[in-house]
Amino acid sequence: MSADQPSPERRPRPPSDGEGTSAIWIRDLKRDPRTEDAWTALSARYQARLLVEAARLLGPKLRNRVDPLEILNDAWLRIRKTIPDFEYRFRDCLYHHLRQHVAWEVQERARVMDRRRQEPVPLADIGSGELPLTPISTDDGPATVAALRDMSDRVVRGLERIPEVYRRALVAVVLEERPHQDAAKKLGLKPNTLSQQVRRGLELWRQAVGDELEAIL
Repeated sequence: MSADQPSPERRPRPPSDGEGTSAIWIRDLKRDPRTEDAWTALSARYQARLLVEAARLLGPKLRNRVDPLEILNDAWLRIRKTIPDFEYRFRDCLYHHLRQHVAWEVQERARVMDRRRQEPVPLADIGSGELPLTPISTDDGPATVAALRDMSDRVVRGLERIPEVYRRALVAVVLEERPHQDAAKKLGLKPNTLSQQVRRGLELWRQAVGDELEAIL
């Protein structure tokens, strides 16, 4: 496969400048953190994927008590405070920054529930167990937000039904967006084996949730 062809397990990205358009929005926010157009653009780009990540990290037990959308909104509160100090270093680094804040919110919520002894959930039971100044501003109405929440929940439940060997590969490559070599090393696999697992995992995931997978990811 030539260097300019997309890998078979990932969808090709739309063309953009070398930094990505998120870098432009970050520069706008560094000049003025109250630039709501930039916040709206960022939430539109990342909201669906981060909602899937919040639901996945919560896991089936905590999802019965915590709304992933609530986790995501709390994460955006943290993010708004950190943007002035955020440095855009490479493409997709913003997504990893946002995802880390979602993970921190899930961990904090689990600790709070454990302290209050409201059906305590061990941290090891959260998601895969590999957790590394206003809420989201959006023009979506309640029906649209509810539909997105339901869609993300179905996508995550579909992922949880996939055999572990494929699920681990999908989480590393598709959700965490790790470089292929890095993901293979993390999972102790040969790159070709990882590619096969991701390809098969995506087939099973699409069978479980249909077109909703492409709409979210």
